[in-house]
Amino acid sequence: MEHFKMVCKICNKVISQCRCMDCNKTIKYGVCMTCSDKEMDKVKSEPMNRKESICTVCGKFKAPRGRSLPPEYYGSHCTWECEGYYKDPQPSRLFIGEVEDE
Repeated sequence: MEHFKMVCKICNKVISQCRCMDCNKTIKYGVCMTCSDKEMDKVKSEPMNRKESICTVCGKFKAPRGRSLPPEYYGSHCTWECEGYYKDPQPSRLFIGEVEDE
């Protein structure tokens, strides 16, 4: 059994952890609900620009914020695990080729 502590990558708040008392837990990163809601509000209020959705750290297209990444896209998109995902330029709300409903 892996001993872990899940920490929000944005605010460093502990999201969850195993029940053991081991001090040497592996730290995993995620996003808490508070930060997720704030980020979604920010994304919804900003204009979308596809050219600016390229990560400056890994060079990959940033996966849409608040959307599940289909298995066929694993490894081909920048995700929240990358240092550059939450830095400018911000990710869009859509996958490549998607259009918003009017």
